[in-house]
Amino acid sequence: MEKADLLPSHRVLVVGDGNFSFSQSLARALPSTGAGACPALIATSLDSASELDRKYAETAAILAALHATPGCEVLHGVDATRLGETLPRALREQLAAAGGLDRVVFNFPLCPPSKSREEHEQQPDPAIRNRLLLSRFLASAVPLLGEGGEVHVTSKTCKPYNDWRIEDRAPASCGLRCAVQRPFDVARYEGFTVRNVEPLRDDKPGFPATDATLFVFRVPGAEAAPAPGWGAHDCRLCEKKFEDALTLEQHKQGRKHRRLHKLEERWKAAEPDL
Repeated sequence: MEKADLLPSHRVLVVGDGNFSFSQSLARALPSTGAGACPALIATSLDSASELDRKYAETAAILAALHATPGCEVLHGVDATRLGETLPRALREQLAAAGGLDRVVFNFPLCPPSKSREEHEQQPDPAIRNRLLLSRFLASAVPLLGEGGEVHVTSKTCKPYNDWRIEDRAPASCGLRCAVQRPFDVARYEGFTVRNVEPLRDDKPGFPATDATLFVFRVPGAEAAPAPGWGAHDCRLCEKKFEDALTLEQHKQGRKHRRLHKLEERWKAAEPDL
């Protein structure tokens, strides 16, 4: 079993859990804990319970089961980018006294769509918005981690998600680094379904959690996978290697490289907002 696995012995915080089906899959393996003990599973959402009930018909039954599960705490109004401010102070003190979290999990993160044309025009483009979401989340999770703790982010890596470059999203100041990238094994999480941030129809199940990648971020000092070596004639931006300067220059004139270069320029302008 790999270090990056989620184990019943771990103390886990799940953020942005949609219909809470991922937390329910973890709760089935929870050991029984006594009254007043620090929770082993903290399942959270940004939406209120009533908003979740409006969005996802199945959530009420899932939440009822979680509330009845020993060792599980359910919270709403928790902002993944401001965990230190939106998790209850008493809980944060409990976690600190217990040695911190083993895992913080954010599955299929995605900024909600703009609610109006005016809001859309005022916000950064979706790639930048989602990069900011990820960077702020990773920085926010670090103070909650215990020794050897990990932050897990699962996402699709096809277009447009590959523009987020999730492996590079941990701000240097937070000390995390991406140590592992591997296929996400949804079969381990019975009943887990991914729901759209704002479903168009109540009976629409979202999208499958297959063909996704798990990105594991670890605290300083943890062993990381070696980064690929990049030569003088390689394009780190597009993750392509070339034999000489001429072919590299020809590559840089291509549409894909120019698009990604412009995206990185927009990202550099947005980074100070972190």
